[in-house]
Amino acid sequence: MEHPHFIIAFTGNEQTGKEVLFKKLTAQKGPAMPSCIRDMSCPHGDFSYDSRRYKAVNLPGVLSLSSPSEEASCTASYLCSGHPDAILVIGHALHLEILLGLLKEILSLGPVRDSSIPVVLCVSRCEEARRQGIRIDFSLLHDVLQIPVVPLHGYGREQMDDLKAALHYALQPHHRHDFLYDCLDFSPCRLAHECMMPEISPSQGKKRNISPEAGWIRRICEALLLLLLIGLTACLSIRLTDCLWPLFFETETVLGRMVWNTCLAGCPHGSWCISRRVMHHTGNAPNAFSAVSPVGFAGKMQLLSLGRISVRPADRVFY
Repeated sequence: MEHPHFIIAFTGNEQTGKEVLFKKLTAQKGPAMPSCIRDMSCPHGDFSYDSRRYKAVNLPGVLSLSSPSEEASCTASYLCSGHPDAILVIGHALHLEILLGLLKEILSLGPVRDSSIPVVLCVSRCEEARRQGIRIDFSLLHDVLQIPVVPLHGYGREQMDDLKAALHYALQPHHRHDFLYDCLDFSPCRLAHECMMPEISPSQGKKRNISPEAGWIRRICEALLLLLLIGLTACLSIRLTDCLWPLFFETETVLGRMVWNTCLAGCPHGSWCISRRVMHHTGNAPNAFSAVSPVGFAGKMQLLSLGRISVRPADRVFY
């Protein structure tokens, strides 16, 4: 194999697609060739970009360099050994806080900070975050961290070219002054929450621009609609009253007959009582008596219809 120009250390969190990315970047289809690093075998491969050769060393995935595991100890030792020319930190888009915590630990390593070893941040599985309605502000990440940030929405050729271009940019000698790491005072938790925000669809984010003329037209239409509803309600109420009034009258008549029959059943001299009341109202005792005494309720209704007697409010109930 041709002697590589640069060595890149692949590190990051576990189960973030780091192994898949390593194989895609180095175009390996089978098992990667092991590389012995402090009694540990780590896969390594090579790739080329812009007529330069790069060697990639895939370190074990860790959540934190401060964990007591052997993988974390070997990763920290290799990063501080001075062998890698650049460090690629890979993490899951949905676990951005854990990724930023590991990145802060790597940037805080003395040899990395003092030697200004270029560090590139790679955020994988961005398509999963988008499916869950989460958008990551990568511009804010770059402004705060002051290092290249590469989002991955898959493992296609375009994504691999973007990652190679970022590594190539970081390894240029005239870009060394960009990696001074004066941003170590950031909070991984706070920065992760500020960068992760809900995805806003175009229909939700589009503001409605309503002109004053359209507002007046809308108010006039609402007023006309309100007047139309009031008129319709009034017409329906009158129509309903016309339809229900005969029913109410018939019901009142039936109830009156029932009350009258009940009174007659309870008064043995019902006809005589009616006759006396009619005589009192008409002033014509013989005719009235002879007209209603034999017939009872029917005769009373006949006299009322002929107008020969009048019923005052107090006399609405006959007994």
